[in-house]
Amino acid sequence: MALKIIRDIATKFRTRIADSFNNDVIMQGSTGEEVNIASDYIDPEGFGIFVGTGGILKVDFINGGTVSFKNLNDASYIIGRFSKIYSTADTTTCSDIIVYK
Repeated sequence: MALKIIRDIATKFRTRIADSFNNDVIMQGSTGEEVNIASDYIDPEGFGIFVGTGGILKVDFINGGTVSFKNLNDASYIIGRFSKIYSTADTTTCSDIIVYK
């Protein structure tokens, strides 16, 4: 049942993305861009995150709050709405980051 709902949503948004276990992941977004995290990446409108090379990712949520995701695997999708990715000078060790909007 849940998989059918996910497929219906994916069809609606014309997006199908799978995580490293081939589970469907839905992302509402039509654009993406690579992030150079030598400095903080900020977008008050919010975005989702794909991490190519894992590690620690420190972010701010769009509605407040800061968290560090630790031990992220390579090729991880971080589902949520974020307003800031902290730079490598401030905790983040992940790389090959893409934000989607």
